[in-house]
Amino acid sequence: MCSSDLSMIRDGRYQEAINVLSTKQFEFPNSRAAQSLLAYCYYYTSDFQMALQCYEQLMKMCPDVEEYKLHYAQALFKAGLYEPAVKACQSVADVPDLMGKVQLLQAAIKYEQDDLMNTKAFIEQCPPDEAETSINHACVTYKEALQPGAEPAMFEKARMRFQEAMNQTGFQAELAYAIGQIGRASCR
Repeated sequence: MCSSDLSMIRDGRYQEAINVLSTKQFEFPNSRAAQSLLAYCYYYTSDFQMALQCYEQLMKMCPDVEEYKLHYAQALFKAGLYEPAVKACQSVADVPDLMGKVQLLQAAIKYEQDDLMNTKAFIEQCPPDEAETSINHACVTYKEALQPGAEPAMFEKARMRFQEAMNQTGFQAELAYAIGQIGRASCR
């Protein structure tokens, strides 16, 4: 890999990097680096099917690298393949550095499936002082506030949780948008 290839990725020029890396992959079909960078670029261009193919190859090339299993599960999730993503999460070995990420991914899967009880169970296993955990709590509270028969105070609780998350992370447009959405939803 040359530094210009990596600068394309650093600069978010993923499609250009894919073009270069695809050529490199033909020249060096067993290059773990090219395959890994390709998978990363495909993921960030939302070409999750190609990312999945790359991660499958990486898992065959390096079966002991648990990060590839996690990235594979994340790509399955982004592709909307929730049940296979759950199974892929279960295949990630109990590596301390990865378990928090696996739990967050499992919570996201359950959240997308509207399984709030299991979403909460996974969130409770996540580090309580992490911003992602706060954001997930806020999302669940907001979804609960939207349920028929929910107490109106749930919207305020969700808003406060999003505000707490933004206090942890600093300003993030997505969190500010969520806070605004809650204000509109609570006025209905």
